[in-house]
Amino acid sequence: MADRPKNMLMPTTRIIERMSPLHTLRETTVTIDISECYPIVEYVDGSKVERLGLGRPALDKIASAAGIRWEASTGVVGKPTEDYLMYRAIATMVLPDGSTTQGLGTTEWFASEEVDPIREQVAELQKEAAKNPNDKRTFGKLAGKKKQLHDARAYRLGMTETKAKNRAIRSLLGIKAKYTAEEIAQPFVVPHVDFNPDLSDPNVKELIKAGAFAGAGALYGGGRPAIAQTETQALPAAPEPVVEDSPEWKPVEVDEDVVDYETGEVIEGEVMPEDEDGADMPDELEDRAAAGRYVLPGTGKFSGRTLADVEADKPGYCRWMLDNNKGSEATRAAMSAFLGE
Repeated sequence: MADRPKNMLMPTTRIIERMSPLHTLRETTVTIDISECYPIVEYVDGSKVERLGLGRPALDKIASAAGIRWEASTGVVGKPTEDYLMYRAIATMVLPDGSTTQGLGTTEWFASEEVDPIREQVAELQKEAAKNPNDKRTFGKLAGKKKQLHDARAYRLGMTETKAKNRAIRSLLGIKAKYTAEEIAQPFVVPHVDFNPDLSDPNVKELIKAGAFAGAGALYGGGRPAIAQTETQALPAAPEPVVEDSPEWKPVEVDEDVVDYETGEVIEGEVMPEDEDGADMPDELEDRAAAGRYVLPGTGKFSGRTLADVEADKPGYCRWMLDNNKGSEATRAAMSAFLGE
């Protein structure tokens, strides 16, 4: 069975003839309905001939299949006036060979061409309606022309935008201005080239390997990248642990996993050095004010701060330390004196 005729878009003959074995041709098919076209009436040798032009819905479908995107500079050119407007559309598309191309479409709107003729027709119909006030047909024509006059100004931006973009799409894809009904019934095809190598072919596989190694050579130099040779080196021996019987070992009291009773925060453990042999609490600590000036030892969260300062920041901290038997003997004695016990 013969293939169905198609409307192939874009100049693809050269691309197809030079297709590499690493790529395959993919076609995106777009079907156009007659309702998406507008009629074009021509007279050839005195005979009436009807053709069809692709409208905005049809061209938008084809543009989407071709991956056309509009540049940011697309829009109104200059400052429009009541009598003049210009719209420019710039479309960009990626060709099957990977290069990009652009299409330009411009449309100008002149009040002298779009509005003035309709205004003259409205004036003539108003005169005719005044002569024949009972002629409903004349009043119907007048109402239609008034609406046409309103739309000519109200929708001038949309009309110029549509015409400009349609021209850009046609210029990019080589779309004709008019088709027969039989041609419209044929699918419109947009070709794409995909990287799809046949790995079952040994020649194709070698081409892919050569390309991969060439890229690596360009990055690292030379031909095929050599595998880096590494030597296994032994890690340094771990230091001998300090055991309890050795002379370096010295016990310390670590206040670990202390939890703030208000916030639930885990406070870093404080290292509390042992009291010096025979060290007694100074006599002045028995005085509560003097006990408040006692500086907490160690490296914990509150080390280096006075009891009065800590208690002001964390009320109840001294009571919590005493109740949980935390801190050194001198620290607990100072806290007890500070609390007046």
